[in-house]
Amino acid sequence: MAMSKDITIWDLALAKRDKNPEEVYTIRSSNDSQLLFVGTKGGGKSSIILRFLDRDEVAKPTTALEYTFARKAKGHNQAKDVAHIWELGGGTLLTNLINTPITKDTLTKLSVVLVLDLSEPSNLWFVMETFVTTIKQRVQELVYGDEELSAKMSEATDIRLSSAKDKDLLDPFPVPLFIIGSNYDKFQTVDPGQRRLVSMAMRFLAHYLGAQMQFVSLKNESTMRLAKSTLSQLAFHQTGSRPAALGYNVPICTHPGADSFQEIGSPPLQEGELAHLAARNAYQLWKQAYLSVYPQQNPSTQSGMDDPGKDPQYAEAGVDQARAVKDQELEQYRRDARKRGKMVGVIG
Repeated sequence: MAMSKDITIWDLALAKRDKNPEEVYTIRSSNDSQLLFVGTKGGGKSSIILRFLDRDEVAKPTTALEYTFARKAKGHNQAKDVAHIWELGGGTLLTNLINTPITKDTLTKLSVVLVLDLSEPSNLWFVMETFVTTIKQRVQELVYGDEELSAKMSEATDIRLSSAKDKDLLDPFPVPLFIIGSNYDKFQTVDPGQRRLVSMAMRFLAHYLGAQMQFVSLKNESTMRLAKSTLSQLAFHQTGSRPAALGYNVPICTHPGADSFQEIGSPPLQEGELAHLAARNAYQLWKQAYLSVYPQQNPSTQSGMDDPGKDPQYAEAGVDQARAVKDQELEQYRRDARKRGKMVGVIG
């Protein structure tokens, strides 16, 4: 049947609404979620996201903050659930950008995926602590003075940690936290004693923060399958459980309720070394023990990343040439200004 030229797309939308009003309702009430990926620069965040989305693509370096999404159908003639996926690039350099995906509107729908590169233990604790502290501060800013939102967040945390042990001793992360220890294949080649320290420290952190945690390798399909399953649960509000694996010779897999401080034990150092650690609490004890073996470095400073505009991964010939010209003009302006200043001094 020929369509009248007077009929607009808005007429068609209204007609569809009148015919299936329940469809319009389901679209408006779709159960969206927010996933924020942060962590070690070059730790595999982009590759993990692509595997989760079943995209057969080569991962590219992430520029600042990037966005994508995933959708999952709930049933016939129903709106699809949408997972909004944010990835912060540059490691710890651009942490202020988390303010974009973390807002009052998204807070109760947010999950954080913290990717820590197991093959770089010399910045693992620094990266973890930077993001945990920064995100906690952002959440505190948003809930301050909002009793209703604060109550919702506290209730969600209580439900999430309902089966967790040592509840009174935990410092739970304010939103669901999934820690991924990446590059497990490289980690397996580390000295067994050092591997044990890193594994136990990671277990402690996951338990202390009330987080889920898995060690993964992009080359090991079984570990990636478990990670994708956990990401799907976070993205689409699915439920499920899996047996924990807590030995330091296997890819660790743990969740709230699967571990305890008693089972984790003390840091695997010599008694004499432990005696020299002046720690006020369990977190400080583990931090000092870890740093005594792996002094931490800021990976952004280490790689000369003070100015992301000079990072070779973001190179773009035309822009870089224009920037070079402006830099030269600026330097010339500075030299002229210094000369003028000297002349004023002589005249005065």
